[in-house]
Amino acid sequence: MSLAATDAAADPLPLPLLNGDNNDDVPVLVYLNGWPGTGKLTIARLLAPMLGMRLVLDNHKVIDLAVSIAPRSSGAAFGDVRARILEATVRGALETAQGGGASGVNPRGFIMTGAHAGGQYDTGTFALVKRCVDEENAARRRRIQEDAGGRGGRVVVVGVVLTVDAEENERRLVTGAGRESKLRDVATLREFRRRGELLRGMPNELELDVSGLAAEAAAEAIAAHVRATVVTLRASSLSSSSTSSAVGARE
Repeated sequence: MSLAATDAAADPLPLPLLNGDNNDDVPVLVYLNGWPGTGKLTIARLLAPMLGMRLVLDNHKVIDLAVSIAPRSSGAAFGDVRARILEATVRGALETAQGGGASGVNPRGFIMTGAHAGGQYDTGTFALVKRCVDEENAARRRRIQEDAGGRGGRVVVVGVVLTVDAEENERRLVTGAGRESKLRDVATLREFRRRGELLRGMPNELELDVSGLAAEAAAEAIAAHVRATVVTLRASSLSSSSTSSAVGARE
C-alpha cells in the first residue's frame, strides 16, 4: 500500500504548488515511519522548528486518546475508535496547513509519526492518510476554480523511512524516554521486526539509517531533503504553468 498523494503532473487540472513567491509557502506533510524505539518523536520535535512547523502528530497521541475511550482489549472497538480519531486529527491538521509562514494557524504543514510494517491497521492508516490528503487537495482545487480562496496550493507529502539496526533499536527501546504507553518490551519489538519490513512507497521518500546518527543530525538531513523536494516540485509546477500558458496563448 502506497501513501501516494495526488500527482500534479498527471492531474488534468493541476493544483498549484505555490502560495507566494518563496518555497516556505508550500504546505508539507512530513510522515516519519520507523520501528518503535527508533527515535521518531525526538527527531520530529527537532525537525519541526527547522521547517518552521508547530505541529507534531505522533502516533501515541492517537493511541492514548483511543485507549481512554475503548481499551485495547475491546479489539475491533478500539481499532474503530483509533481510526476515527486519526482521521479527524489528520483532516483538521490538513485544513489548517495553509503555508504562509508564521502568520498561519498551522504554518508550513506538520509532521506525523508512525510504526508501519504491514498488517491491516498499517496499510489502512496509509490509505486513510492518502484519502485525507487527496480530498483536501481536491477541495483546494475547487476553491481555486471558484476563485473563493486565493491562497492554498496543494499539500505535498514527504515520506521518511527511518531504519536502525536491531541491536541499536533494542538499546533505544529500553533506554529511551517517553510515555508509559510506548512499547518497552524487547520481545515484542523482535516479533514486529521478524514479521516483515517497514512499509515503503510514500511520495518523495527518503530512507535514512539512523543507527549511528544523532537525532539532530537526522533532523537536519530530513530538513534538507524536504527543502530540496519542495524546490524541485515547485520548479516543475512553475514550468508546467508556463507551458500551459504558452499553449493557451497559441490557441
